[in-house]
Amino acid sequence: MRILIYGLSKSGTTILHTMVKASLENHLGTGIQEVFEPFEIFEESDGVRYAKEGISSNIKSSKNEIVKALLDSGITPQKVLSFQKYFDKKIFIVRDPRDRFVSQIFYRWHWVHRPDKEKFIRTLRLVKYKEDNPKDIPCIFLFNQNPNFYPAFSKKMLDTYDRVMKFLGRASQDWFILKYEDLIDGNVEKLEEYLSFPIRKNVSVNKNYKGVVRSKAHGNWRKWYSQEDVVFFKPIFKKYIKYLKYDSSDWKLEYPEYLPKAHGSEYMLRIFPEGKAELKAIPETLRISAENRNIGIGLRDRFSKIFRAIKLK
Repeated sequence: MRILIYGLSKSGTTILHTMVKASLENHLGTGIQEVFEPFEIFEESDGVRYAKEGISSNIKSSKNEIVKALLDSGITPQKVLSFQKYFDKKIFIVRDPRDRFVSQIFYRWHWVHRPDKEKFIRTLRLVKYKEDNPKDIPCIFLFNQNPNFYPAFSKKMLDTYDRVMKFLGRASQDWFILKYEDLIDGNVEKLEEYLSFPIRKNVSVNKNYKGVVRSKAHGNWRKWYSQEDVVFFKPIFKKYIKYLKYDSSDWKLEYPEYLPKAHGSEYMLRIFPEGKAELKAIPETLRISAENRNIGIGLRDRFSKIFRAIKLK
């Protein structure tokens, strides 16, 4: 059986890949080939092959395999559509874009992305401050501190989610669309029916991919977002949220006393080991003092002005 898992980065593709691979191997009673995030699929005289970055030779397709690819940084939607008949089962996983953005904030500091150390430390300080003062800093500012960045970024997100909707509109009827939230909550009965074998739920992610996994939860955007984030993201996500049948009218925020460090600053330090060395060198600059409330007030005033100045569609 050939299974394809496809979706945007930070949408749960790795967790789904892990669960389906373990479940298929248990079902077949044998190991299967895994092709993790190829950037190309093509056909040669001896059959279908996959190309992976950093591998000198291409990977030949196997009759029993699971292929996990990313729409935004891997095999293009057009190429996937041209090869969709080749796979016995095809799963597209989607996630509430509000939660996905929170994951994007932190995963961009993974060592494979070769992050800038100075920017890492600056963002780490902001994240640590926000963990102690959830209301003071918008999430968008944790992603990028340059207000000139926001208009272009909003367009990029609109284009990305438009590509997803166009892809799903053109995909054959035998694709299974899975919500990340259902996967995390264990609601996999329909997925099991589609695959024709039971899904193992308590499966550990391969140690090589553990840095990808952050919280394995959903709905946490309510705790991380500020009102400025709602103003910024609501018009960007509106069409996509409706398309996926999430509640586009529900933007209720929750302001906890503290945000979990394990899902923020500690995660950043775990996925970017070099950041720990930088951290030891400048410990006194790591945290913006929670007692210095005028910093938070000043930041909030500044962001309010920035967001009012940005003309959103």
